[in-house]
Amino acid sequence: MRTRAFRLLPTALLLALFSLFGLFGAQVLADPSSTTTSSGNWSGYVVGTTLATTPQQNSIDYVSGNWIVPTVTPTAESRYSSSWVGIDGYKSSTVEQIGTGSDSGSGTTDYYAWWEMFPGASHILSLTILPGDQMSGLVQWITSGINQNKFQLTLTDITSNHKFTTFEAPPAGYLRNTAEWIFEAPSIGSTIQPLSHFTSEPFTDAQVSINGVVGNIDNAAWVNDRVIMLDPQGGTAYPAGLTDTTSTTSNFTVYPNAPEPATLLLVGTGVLGAVGWLRRRTVR
Repeated sequence: MRTRAFRLLPTALLLALFSLFGLFGAQVLADPSSTTTSSGNWSGYVVGTTLATTPQQNSIDYVSGNWIVPTVTPTAESRYSSSWVGIDGYKSSTVEQIGTGSDSGSGTTDYYAWWEMFPGASHILSLTILPGDQMSGLVQWITSGINQNKFQLTLTDITSNHKFTTFEAPPAGYLRNTAEWIFEAPSIGSTIQPLSHFTSEPFTDAQVSINGVVGNIDNAAWVNDRVIMLDPQGGTAYPAGLTDTTSTTSNFTVYPNAPEPATLLLVGTGVLGAVGWLRRRTVR
């Protein structure tokens, strides 16, 4: 079973990696409203009423967003990646999510759509998914009607005009306390798998409703974490800073090697970081 729960990196590894980032300036252009967290398998953004402590339970009404199915490079070894929107998983033991997968192995690639009520199993959809397709995902808590107290999970392939919707009972222990827009290296069993080779993964029109307030990722009514993937299998994925396209939607892009294509600024920041590090090493 492929699992998509958030995995925080061990403290010792985090400290070592953050030291390297401080030296080489790898976190330039992060959104000033965002805090930063490192994960072994997630890259993207998380929102909640508070993330430093326990977010408010039953506060997430819905999360939605669009993304482009990334083209991945065929590889001999098996590599995996998933793009999705969802609720929970950051400060809870469940994740209610829907998305697409872009995998490679044996010199071929595989693109598909799926939904999951973690810790339940993933369900592969019959939709035909192609690289470059524009997708739209929605996970919403239903408060009335025949599907009251269930999660609605909807995935639309805007490019092919195909749509899937399911209504699912909540898994035991769900909290509805965080919402996510994530590019992920999924796990098989308890092992994080190697990340697919990708060029970029844009997310657009990211929106959330918390306690009845509809807004973008960096809305002042809540807080957000920018999550950087530092995959123990060797994959990395850096989400760029946010661009608010409207008063209620945000865009961002995940890159494999740098937070965004700002090479001169990245190099300059890295040089300054290195100079500062050398000065600290020489001052007595």
